[in-house]
Amino acid sequence: GMIDAMITVGTFNDPRCICRPLGKVSVGVFMGKDHPLRRKRLLSFADLEPYPVLYNRSIDEFNDTILVSCRRAGLASPTVEVNTDDGVADLLEDRNGYVLGVYLKALDVKPLAIMHRVDPADAPRIPICAVALKERDNEQLESFIHFIRNEFPLVKKMFSS
Repeated sequence: GMIDAMITVGTFNDPRCICRPLGKVSVGVFMGKDHPLRRKRLLSFADLEPYPVLYNRSIDEFNDTILVSCRRAGLASPTVEVNTDDGVADLLEDRNGYVLGVYLKALDVKPLAIMHRVDPADAPRIPICAVALKERDNEQLESFIHFIRNEFPLVKKMFSS
């Protein structure tokens, strides 16, 4: 029952671990069907600034998440701490809020909610990483990382279409 490696969205910094980038993905915004920006295809940080963005302490404080990376790059939207599914629904449906994530059109759940791309001029591309304990850094892990790096463009293309 030991974990050999995990895949993270964003880098993971811990002195006990190695973190190897596998590829990078674009930032997306998940918003409710009635959001004022729903018809705009490409969103800038300036477009998003007046609207609240989901923040979750247990996720956004343990690694370099999409929210953390975007705030470092200049995203100025107010954060709203959300810890429940009902809280997410309230943020998206009643408060015109949004959730940052990996831009995958497969996440559209039309007509209920929509995924939009954030302008790459504003949002940094986010690394997808393989993370393992340093003591697990071996030939099998390197083979796994090599496999994922070679297959990553195909996987990313599959989810983006």
